[in-house]
Amino acid sequence: AGSAVGWRSAINTRIGVFHNVMHSIDLQPYLEFATSLAYHAGKITLRYFNTGIVPDRKENNDPVTIADREAEAFVRSQVEKHYPGHAIVGEEYGEQGTGHSFRWIVDPIDGTISFVQGVPLYGVLIALEIDGVVQVGAAYFPPLDEMLTAGSGLGCWWNGRRARVSGVSKLSEACVVTSDFQHL
Repeated sequence: AGSAVGWRSAINTRIGVFHNVMHSIDLQPYLEFATSLAYHAGKITLRYFNTGIVPDRKENNDPVTIADREAEAFVRSQVEKHYPGHAIVGEEYGEQGTGHSFRWIVDPIDGTISFVQGVPLYGVLIALEIDGVVQVGAAYFPPLDEMLTAGSGLGCWWNGRRARVSGVSKLSEACVVTSDFQHL
């Protein structure tokens, strides 16, 4: 019993330290930066949307386009400019700067198949992970001009309005939407 109490105390101390560290970090500037990145990268993708662009294929046969690459390159350049000590991992160019506490995660076009087909249901996804925990995220859907953002302790926002989860408690009453039946 004594060791269990000691173990719990150690865990609670670590959680308390992590909690205090996170409260000492103002996440609002990071949320604003992620939102701006998603918006501007989305504008890059729109230059190619519905133009008949032909994708290349990755090793795993997933499609990738010049729009994916340019949008991710833009995001990487801005992170490197504004936060040079932060790591970046992206779908198109891999990971850069491993071992840092702050890591930006980038999917320049989530829904490349939809994008290539001219279906306006794709998004630009940007997240900031701090010490292995995602703390900030932005999802921008360029053809729809819809933005969802969230930050730990900052709430979730949809086009600048507060967003909340549904009050539905039963799956049978929920609305579930997907474009990928393979991964249900």
